[in-house]
Amino acid sequence: MNTQDLETPNDLEAEAQQRHIEAARAPVESPDPVPELEQEIQSVLAKIEAPSARQRIRASLHGMFRPRSAQAAETNPQEQVSLDEVLSILREESRTRTKRRNLFIGIYLGFLGLFITVAIVTHDRHMLNFLGSFNGLVAASAAVSQRQKAASVRLALFNHVRVVGPLAEALGYQDKGVQSIAAKKLTELLPQMKASDASLISPEQRGALNKALRGKNIELILAILKAWEQVGDTKAIEEVEKLAAGRGYGGRNPKVVAAAQECLPFLRQSAERQQVSAQLLRASDGNLTPSDVLLRPAMPRASTEPADQLLRPTNDAV
Repeated sequence: MNTQDLETPNDLEAEAQQRHIEAARAPVESPDPVPELEQEIQSVLAKIEAPSARQRIRASLHGMFRPRSAQAAETNPQEQVSLDEVLSILREESRTRTKRRNLFIGIYLGFLGLFITVAIVTHDRHMLNFLGSFNGLVAASAAVSQRQKAASVRLALFNHVRVVGPLAEALGYQDKGVQSIAAKKLTELLPQMKASDASLISPEQRGALNKALRGKNIELILAILKAWEQVGDTKAIEEVEKLAAGRGYGGRNPKVVAAAQECLPFLRQSAERQQVSAQLLRASDGNLTPSDVLLRPAMPRASTEPADQLLRPTNDAV
């Protein structure tokens, strides 16, 4: 069908039909592609959350004895979770990880004392060689769980500076996929931080970011330097000074050197403000009087002096 075959009562109708024909012939536009980071997040989550063969067998056997309604609910879980829920999962996993590590360290120290005692009594130093087999167990006890990795990856779906701290920890996970996502999201969020966001990053998380300044990810280094202008502390000064002096891998990049030199004055001011704030808090705590030296009301006590020797008021005029 073309415009010459159209029979219209007036030019306006002909023009409207012409636009309709052209719109119909125009190619259909595809929807916007999924952002690259989101694709990577979904890919890494699929690998982390993929059940093992044992888990699949267990789920299969467990499903044989469950109602179909319950099975349907499990096959269609609610994937949308809030930021607070993800952060709660990470806190829970972190506590569990700490307890597990402390337990294994306690066991290790117990066996260490036992083997040292036996080695001293038997004069057999080879007994201490058995301790090497426990090193792997202690390291495994500190390993990050799959649930903790998945929760850290899900944090990258949220555009909020509250996720900066946990993602900084994820930079140290022994998983390249998790590290890559954490670095990309931190590169996006760190420059958005303000001075009022300093409390969102713990000392351990700050240490992870300072360690990243010694890495090879130039974009992440630039983002950290931008954030340190607002929320940096004294422990970051040394690393930034190295970059400003052209030292380290990042110091070879002119952009990093310029950013570090620009960051230093702001970083020192930020660190000074935090020191003053800490001193004020300590001074305030120091002014508090301990409870054991507070004045207490006098307790009634029986006098040992004779009654006729006690001082009594007199009616004599002064």
